[in-house]
Amino acid sequence: MSVENVGRSFSMMMLVLLLAFTMNILLVLFRKYTKIRTLFITGHVMVQQSSTALWLVLFCFPDLQDPQVVIMLGILLGTYWAVGSNLTVEPVAKVSEGGGFATGHQQMFGIWITSKIAGKIGDPKKSLENLKLPGFLAMFNENVVATGCLMFFFFGAIIMVLGPDMMHQIDKGFGPNQNFYFYILEKSLYFAVYLTILQLGIRMFVSELTNSFQGISEKILPGSMPAVDCAAVYGFGHPNAVTIGFLFGAFGQLLAILGLVVFHSPILIISGFVPLFFDNATFAVYANKLGGIRAATIIPFFSGIIQVLGGAFAAHHFLTGQFGGWHGSSDWDYL
Repeated sequence: MSVENVGRSFSMMMLVLLLAFTMNILLVLFRKYTKIRTLFITGHVMVQQSSTALWLVLFCFPDLQDPQVVIMLGILLGTYWAVGSNLTVEPVAKVSEGGGFATGHQQMFGIWITSKIAGKIGDPKKSLENLKLPGFLAMFNENVVATGCLMFFFFGAIIMVLGPDMMHQIDKGFGPNQNFYFYILEKSLYFAVYLTILQLGIRMFVSELTNSFQGISEKILPGSMPAVDCAAVYGFGHPNAVTIGFLFGAFGQLLAILGLVVFHSPILIISGFVPLFFDNATFAVYANKLGGIRAATIIPFFSGIIQVLGGAFAAHHFLTGQFGGWHGSSDWDYL
């Protein structure tokens, strides 16, 4: 909406994406000089970032003609994809024990920063792998139980505020005769099951992807590796690291939202589930591996604060608050 509001065609976004991807390929082709070896192939993220970046360039340089916008943005975005994903090669290798892939998503610089500071914040020997909860709390060592309980309280609070009438309108799967509280429990447990399926399938996905990418690496882009969705590392870290990252990221975001309310911010950010979960859960996986439990709680917490405050500043400064909000993921909040 913001792009069309200034009289530009949103079809420019696809031209930007094409040129940015070409730029990424060129940087890999000239790896001898650029030291870039990662090819960003997370398609839905490429589309999303192309649209956000398009608005930023149009906002900052409103007098540029369409060809100039496409060329400038293609070079900038392609360089960001290449450099950002390349920074994740070493952290991904440490977590996945040489998985042969990188991360191409919304928090690439965040992953790199996490890998640099996690060891200074905590002790990798005191990680979730070595945590043994006593007594009945031991059941939370099981990821499905821990995630199910967390989602019950998190989703439960949100759904209770919305109420059954609103949920009937939002979710057609909520039957008219279904108990409201069992509906909340069902949705919470569904999430835990889906997350478990995701984590179990990750290793198979990465194995197949890296094998299929070998043809490109050997024939077209020698020495290259794919940069894929951030969730690709979930299957290599402790299962509860994802839950810990979500929980403490949520705490940080809620604290920042309260700050916006108290200080009468002109923009009020409502936390989106995607940045809340994927960014902070991803940071926790790396932080737990490199800095233990302490790092896995502190880094997502402050990430949550930055996501809200950075998003509020960006939405106000770049005027996107008039059209719905801001791209809430980490790299786009503090870079």
